[in-house]
Amino acid sequence: MTNESADKIMPAINPRLPLCHIAIGMHLGITHYREDNAEENLRRAKKFFQTWEELGINLLRKDDGTPFTAEDVTPAFIAAHLGQRVDFGAHSPESFDDHMLDIIAAQTGKPRISWYHLRAATPCRDSPCDIYQEVNDKGGSERRRVEVYLDGRHRWLEDEYDGNGRTDWDHATFPGLDQANSRPGWSAEAIDEAAFEHLWQTAQDDFCRYLESAPPGNGRDAEHCRLAAVDDTAFCAHHLDLMKTITPRLFDIP
Repeated sequence: MTNESADKIMPAINPRLPLCHIAIGMHLGITHYREDNAEENLRRAKKFFQTWEELGINLLRKDDGTPFTAEDVTPAFIAAHLGQRVDFGAHSPESFDDHMLDIIAAQTGKPRISWYHLRAATPCRDSPCDIYQEVNDKGGSERRRVEVYLDGRHRWLEDEYDGNGRTDWDHATFPGLDQANSRPGWSAEAIDEAAFEHLWQTAQDDFCRYLESAPPGNGRDAEHCRLAAVDDTAFCAHHLDLMKTITPRLFDIP
């Protein structure tokens, strides 16, 4: 949607009542403009136009040809719509805000993602004491996970690929903070992207350094083994034994 195409997308729009046009009204989710909901209607209209402005898109032009912006959404502008009814579907305040985030995701091509930290109240050696999840906001499905253990190991999982061997953690779908905090023995909090990415990089650096040969003819380079390194070595248990056999002097083996 561009400035030049706005008139084609919104034909025969009433310049006094633009919020009643289907192309706008279906997004606002306001069924009736009344005095008792004027404040919420003002909030929605401002946020709607501001969302599109931040995306670099102007939906309307004023009579003088300049773009209609969120600054033009005033109490007087909302008052001009009082008494109007529209039948394009209703949104609660929460669903409207969620819809604006969907618009941003659709226009930018970036999925809606959140990051969370779950901590075990009484951690044990063989289970993660801290779990960090990157989660799709829609449905709560897990995209990536980092597990931190008492001995300092970091393990990671991405989609269906597990780089370090699976654990007994089976809650890949994040249920929301309230429900996560209600689970016995766990607490949960939201974190920012930078914190998660730092942990993700740490976990990525925490795997075996043994360089495996690529299958012949498959067109890819050799790759590091993806099993977790053990102790303070750079190898997983399998390749550590192998390296001790091949190069015993590196490991002080007589």
